[in-house]
Amino acid sequence: MPREIFQDLRDECECQNARYCPLEVLLEYQSERTLEQHKCVELYKYNRGREENQDIGWQRAYTEWTSKGYAEAFAEVYKAGMKHREIYSEIIKRMEKRDDGKKG
Repeated sequence: MPREIFQDLRDECECQNARYCPLEVLLEYQSERTLEQHKCVELYKYNRGREENQDIGWQRAYTEWTSKGYAEAFAEVYKAGMKHREIYSEIIKRMEKRDDGKKG
């Protein structure tokens, strides 16, 4: 994994100064693609929770991510070296465009 991607993910970790970081353990064993998708799900979880004024939890976030087509959009958008915020932004644009097409 490119050092820049690793640092980007690490910079946003909530346990920045802790002696043990679960994210670092995951980073050692996961592909860049898997980690970037996880970070996108984390953004989705945060945004949905903010909309509902409650934490929706990881299970629901992953369930909705796959059942509502976000995972499929991720597969279409993702290119090695892209950062999760860029990927997530493109996914949201695609999903909004798709939803607008269903309304019309």
